[in-house]
Amino acid sequence: MAKIAIDMGHCPKSPGASGYLDELAEDRRIGREVIGILRARGHEVVDVTPGDGEAEYLTGRAQRANKAGVDLFVSIHLNAGGGTGAEVWTTAGSAARGMAPRLSAAVASCLGIRDRGHKTANFTVLAKTNAPAMLLETCFVDSEADRDAYNASTPAKIAEAICAALVGGGAAPAPNQPTAPTGAIDTVIEVQHWLNVEYGAGIAEDDQPGRASKRACVRAAQKACGATVDGDFAAKSGKAWGGVSRGDAGEKVACVQAMLLLRGYPVGKCGVDRSFGADTEAAWRAFQRDHCRAVDGICGVNDSQVLFTW
Repeated sequence: MAKIAIDMGHCPKSPGASGYLDELAEDRRIGREVIGILRARGHEVVDVTPGDGEAEYLTGRAQRANKAGVDLFVSIHLNAGGGTGAEVWTTAGSAARGMAPRLSAAVASCLGIRDRGHKTANFTVLAKTNAPAMLLETCFVDSEADRDAYNASTPAKIAEAICAALVGGGAAPAPNQPTAPTGAIDTVIEVQHWLNVEYGAGIAEDDQPGRASKRACVRAAQKACGATVDGDFAAKSGKAWGGVSRGDAGEKVACVQAMLLLRGYPVGKCGVDRSFGADTEAAWRAFQRDHCRAVDGICGVNDSQVLFTW
């Protein structure tokens, strides 16, 4: 029998998406059913969801799973941004990438909605978990069609489909031509999805780099550097920022990469990967040539304010 970590996405302090459905409430309804089914079938389940009084701490979820030595990690979410359907995310090299299309197809079939298939990204809960890890987007909270399909089903039926895909015990359908994995967060719509999943931004995933998306990226950058999170990257945020340059890695680098993409400067085939490599440096130097006083390859105190103010 397997040891499986279940992560019910978000928490009251960062409640996720809302619309016709409430992501936080439905994540938990589905997740509790999944946990019950898996335990009834003899599997050991580790619930890594933060308590209601805890902050949204994505790394902590992965750390709980790692400490428990789980065999599989599944994070349950609902999507937003104007689309429709179910999809499953893994990292590009994850051992779960073979299971991901099956899980997406199972949930889509259960609800009778579009199967958006398997996609890849380095979301924190995926990248930081040692075991094969998947993030399920069950349906879209802002789609009337998905809402109707969801309400016509039950969390228990959805959980049965999830468990059938994970461990058997039910008929999980074959994938229905899933979307090919992108392998990177390298488009505006993927940046928008990353901001929604990682930071609970609640922005439209419309592939348009508008004010809401950029402001969400600013807030992410402020959080990454420990500044006051208010969406206004002024001098105080710049001072807290310090700087990043070639060879650095982490959330600040990811925010630089994301904002460069939102402002029309592609960061290479690896996309938003949290690593300040040659492609990111080239994009940053191009931005500096267009907007900054000097081109030195460093996103420092002053130039960070230029990047995160538009």
